Amino acid sequence: MHWIRNYLRFNKDIMLTLQGLAYQHPNLDILFSNLNFTLQAHNKVALVGQNGSGKSTLLNLLAGTLQVTKGLLQADDQPYLVPNFWSV
Repeated sequence: MHWIRNYLRFNKDIMLTLQGLAYQHPNLDILFSNLNFTLQAHNKVALVGQNGSGKSTLLNLLAGTLQVTKGLLQADDQPYLVPNFWSV
């Protein structure tokens, strides 16, 4: 995993990298595992999924309010999360 840190240090177009990311709830249920993606600067991303699929948990991991169970989460800077203000 050291090569990823070195790569990110020299490639400023990459804003966020997740490699082998896993999260396990305190009740021992595994919410997701082996999650991998790289987000380039200025990309737009939509996080879509069914209820309970881990969308909010992933955002909490990115924000640092939850701890990753396993894997690498490398951010160039702290992500800015836009709150959802509309209602259904």
